[in-house]
Amino acid sequence: KMSNSSSFKGFFLLIHYAVYLVTSFDVTGRRIYVRDKEKTSIVIGELGLREIRLADGNSATAAGDIFGLRCSQMAPVFLEHIVKTLPSVQGQKILDLSAGTGAIGIALAALGCDAVLTDPETPIILDNKEHSTTLEFLQANVDRNPCLAGTACAKKLGWGDQEAAKALTAHFHPDFVIACDLLYNPESHLALARTLSILAAPILLAVRFRRKDKREHAFFDLILNQETARKHNLRPFSLVDKVQLPVEDQIPSAYAYHLKPFYHTH
Repeated sequence: KMSNSSSFKGFFLLIHYAVYLVTSFDVTGRRIYVRDKEKTSIVIGELGLREIRLADGNSATAAGDIFGLRCSQMAPVFLEHIVKTLPSVQGQKILDLSAGTGAIGIALAALGCDAVLTDPETPIILDNKEHSTTLEFLQANVDRNPCLAGTACAKKLGWGDQEAAKALTAHFHPDFVIACDLLYNPESHLALARTLSILAAPILLAVRFRRKDKREHAFFDLILNQETARKHNLRPFSLVDKVQLPVEDQIPSAYAYHLKPFYHTH
């Protein structure tokens, strides 16, 4: 069995943005970093050649939040962190609460994970004036990549929708929940915490602290402080690990958190 520490040699995972390229990934040895805006490649492991094709919604418009249709610059370093943190990549059940373009979830599926990529299904208008939704956009990116070592599918899930979260976990209980760069709007923190409470799985969360008042920290007080969590009828979590991510621009700073729910039996 190949260890995670040696899994970054020889496997080139090529990510092509079919419409609007906003970032690109490159890995040399164990390090992943943004290289340029023309070609992309990720070295992940000795599993053979994989290609991932993604459209980016850089010019889509909507009345709601479509921040996720632009690939986060933290995605490449967070992907590396996830692969290093998981006890084993192949066979892991992953639920992505910040799927956006699907870059991280589809990449993990290419490596052998079974990934469910979630989206609230926000109506959007694409560059060609076609009416669509963010969920259809995400599913189209999944469909662009039929040859994966694992599986990937897009599912509707809005934060705070407790019935939808319960229905999802009735058929798919994740080993890990992953989320990248989604604490930028403090008004969504409580809804996100309620969804995580229902999913009741370990979390790998990448956060960029953009606000001078560091209001992103309020989310952690909400779920790590047992008294505050229970006041809001939330399941409290505990901090397993916190690692600074080596993003190119260290201002604002970026960190990866590993959180574990209380009463988790694994």
